[in-house]
Amino acid sequence: MMNEDLNTIFTKLLSENDALSDLVTDDLIQFGTYVGGQLDILRECYIAFCQNQESYVYQAFLGAPIEINFHYKEDNVIITRDKQYKITLSLENFLIFMGLIDLVYSKILPLGSVVELDTRLFPDQLREMFSHTPGAKVIITGRKLPVADSIGNYVVDYQAQLWPLGGFPPITPMTITNMMIGKVVARGYEDDYEKSFSQKLKQTQLQEKRLSTSFMTKNEAYAFLKKAGGGD
Repeated sequence: MMNEDLNTIFTKLLSENDALSDLVTDDLIQFGTYVGGQLDILRECYIAFCQNQESYVYQAFLGAPIEINFHYKEDNVIITRDKQYKITLSLENFLIFMGLIDLVYSKILPLGSVVELDTRLFPDQLREMFSHTPGAKVIITGRKLPVADSIGNYVVDYQAQLWPLGGFPPITPMTITNMMIGKVVARGYEDDYEKSFSQKLKQTQLQEKRLSTSFMTKNEAYAFLKKAGGGD
């Protein structure tokens, strides 16, 4: 889809979202579509948010910087760009907003793609495990797996195996999200049939408005991880 089409879809989803519909402004749309065209900004902003950083600043090659300030005690995020705009959202609404950008603008990788994960959000033990390998690489083996509706309207972006070990026992598949992918090392095989199937996956996710599990609330994430770990 062309960027113009994606921008239209994004604007529509914003206006239909229960939490954000009353907060939609031209400035919010402008910021969202700008970030949607440069998804590295979204990932860096998401990481800053998850690490409880005070702010994230993006300096464009041309124009004024975009500054995003996180006020955790006040429960809000303030987005500014010089005198162009100032946007204020609650932390939860900002999480939903990021999720909608990811939903609309992130592309689906083909099966068999090898990606290198960004380890900044990994627990120390997991980061240490990958410190002895040339990058935290995994191979994608599954895509867009819906989460149980009892937890929330979400989707697991990818299922993956450690590369180059694959399904070598006792290694079990892991779930990863777009926000965890630092770099695509090699894309999997693609033909017209695969592209058509990927497009259907994308259309289904858009129609069902399922955000990535990256954008769950803490309670939803806890329930998801408990269920994934075999808990009741």
